[in-house]
Amino acid sequence: MAEKFKFELVTPERRLVAGEVESVTAPGEIGEFGVLPGHRPLLSLLKPGVLTFEQDGRPQRVAIAGGYAEVSETGVRVLAETAELSPEIDLARAEAALKKAEARIAELDPMAQAVNMAQAIAARDRAKARILASAK
Repeated sequence: MAEKFKFELVTPERRLVAGEVESVTAPGEIGEFGVLPGHRPLLSLLKPGVLTFEQDGRPQRVAIAGGYAEVSETGVRVLAETAELSPEIDLARAEAALKKAEARIAELDPMAQAVNMAQAIAARDRAKARILASAK
């Protein structure tokens, strides 16, 4: 039997996951990182991407739109801005959001509209994460 640790994933609206897992892989702001039982404590910013965790030998994917991850001696807690479990993702809607964000990026002048460009890039990254997380 694989060693496990506590994992909790919450957003401002709800708790998505609370239980024992074998591993967690998260999209850290400075690179993806993995956590196994016995990992050293750390605190990391998360960027939009796909967070994966293995529970009872089954990998599960979640699209997150950034947040924080805290790894402690007892487990991992993720506080995400938004998060969607793979089965909850509407793939057609995510693909439409990606197309819309990419079109917006193409029409913006990055020097004159830096804030709008950053928002469009963030929307694109969230859409990509949703598409990747929904992959079967």
